[in-house]
Amino acid sequence: MEEMTVAEAIEKGYEYCYVDGDESVTELKHVDPDDIRSHGAVICQSEPVFYTMRPERIRELIEDCIRNDQSFHDPEDEMASAVDKMEDSVFEPLADAVNEAISCVCFYPSVGIKLIP
Repeated sequence: MEEMTVAEAIEKGYEYCYVDGDESVTELKHVDPDDIRSHGAVICQSEPVFYTMRPERIRELIEDCIRNDQSFHDPEDEMASAVDKMEDSVFEPLADAVNEAISCVCFYPSVGIKLIP
């Protein structure tokens, strides 16, 4: 894995890192060199990535629920097949609402560069 110092990372425009063991990102300008030495750290992308739910995934989840939930009696698979035939556009408003609700959580993917003090 490529390695880079904090100063080099900041110079190249990186802003965040993950210190091993931490739950959230740390700004490079605030990262403690002792934490890097003792725990290790990797540089992250500067822009967050938000989780999203696609309309087709919502349809698949509903189909799975119908097929696997014992409260649905559908031995001929009619209900799940009916949902499968529905257009994705039917699920778009729900996907939009779910995506709005989960937009409070994001992540910063690693760029594959190890941070060194």
